[in-house]
Amino acid sequence: METIISKFLTKKRNEERKTQLHNKNFTLLSSNCTAGVIYHDLGLKFISPTINLWFSPNDYIKFLTNLPYYLSTNCLVEDIETDKNYPVGILGESENKIRLYFQHYSSFQIAKLKWNQRKKRVNLNNLYVIMTDRDGATKNDLIDFDNLPYKNKIILTCKKYDYLKNQYVIRNCVENDHLGNIFKKNLLSGKSKLDTFNFIEFINRPN
Repeated sequence: METIISKFLTKKRNEERKTQLHNKNFTLLSSNCTAGVIYHDLGLKFISPTINLWFSPNDYIKFLTNLPYYLSTNCLVEDIETDKNYPVGILGESENKIRLYFQHYSSFQIAKLKWNQRKKRVNLNNLYVIMTDRDGATKNDLIDFDNLPYKNKIILTCKKYDYLKNQYVIRNCVENDHLGNIFKKNLLSGKSKLDTFNFIEFINRPN
């Protein structure tokens, strides 16, 4: 639970970020909640469908590899055989199927509605993509993401990987040899581990 002081410091920090942000109409795609947290902190409209959900690393790379297809397909159905206690969607057909884990939605209907609304807002000419080394990411997954043809991409990691070119190491945030919870805030400062990553500088990069 945040304190009055931490809320004040968080608000002040986010106001400063807003003045530093030059790139306004950007689409940020992420493998988990990172995009949603950044949009929220900056007080910006969600022009990305990857909000309040997560992908397996392999499915996220598949999504980015064939982005126009996944943004245009209307084939999004509920996975009724999931063992999760939150909605899971299956996007695409046949060999193109990937799963969307709608962890922060109360129902599949709401999650599907939000996905369809936000996918229409994506700015394909101003894309930024983020992945993490968690959720079962293998060495091959990280390398495959690192080699994707996106100019602005970054992998948030718990340690330095010698084989990666596009990475940012978040210190002191390790959980079972991968990145831990980067969203948990310090009760005094209001800062999270994500705040150590200068995402304003990342988003201000030219495309």
